[in-house]
Amino acid sequence: MSRSTLHDRAERSLQLLLGMRLPRVQAALTPFGFNRQVMVQGWDLMRALTLASDEKPLESQSPVSAPSSHQKHIELAAKRWFTVARAVLQHSHPEQFKLLFRGVATRRERFSAIFLEMVFQRLATMASGAAPFGAEGPLVRQLLIEHGLTQEVERQVLDQIQGIWRVRSSDPLTRSTEDDELASSALWAWYLKWSAIAREAIQNKTLRRALGFDGAPAASPRKRSIEQIEVILKGESILENIQQRLLPAADQDHVR
Repeated sequence: MSRSTLHDRAERSLQLLLGMRLPRVQAALTPFGFNRQVMVQGWDLMRALTLASDEKPLESQSPVSAPSSHQKHIELAAKRWFTVARAVLQHSHPEQFKLLFRGVATRRERFSAIFLEMVFQRLATMASGAAPFGAEGPLVRQLLIEHGLTQEVERQVLDQIQGIWRVRSSDPLTRSTEDDELASSALWAWYLKWSAIAREAIQNKTLRRALGFDGAPAASPRKRSIEQIEVILKGESILENIQQRLLPAADQDHVR
């Protein structure tokens, strides 16, 4: 995938996300299943695309520029605490489990720092009882603390991640092509779905321009409905394909 395609997808998705902050847009989309979680998912996917990157191959790294010790600690932390959290929450608190690990594969050989940071930052949101975790969040966070995932562990892991970002900030940003493709496809699937719904639900030209649409009158009802179905199905197909690549079958229901 070309860089121009990545940038175009990111720009169009960002415009849609910014437009979704408008109360009139939110009111129009709410009957179609729009809520805060939809926006959180969109921003999470945008963040994964714009920040996610993997390490350079070890043989191409110098001792100064290579955060190999940080990466090793991160991979060990992810395998340990993702396993613990899955064991503790997957059956007793399945909804909280899905919110904590939304968009993140919990069983992989290697873990990108961005996904580990995403999960550990959500722990603070969970502890505060803020959306999307709600009143149950602090109770579930305490349960994880009782099983070893303490605030001290949380701080240590986030410090390790910051160590990687500090090293990378002095070097040109390097990316895994596979991670770029997956992140871009996931964000684009989200965009295809919600842009199609927004085009159908919103006819006001000013609001359509705020969402990044051209503001032109919509197509005829029949043509518009057919196009909407085709675009949404395309987006759902992309999401399903990504999920199958990232997760074992047993885990797929927990990130939807």
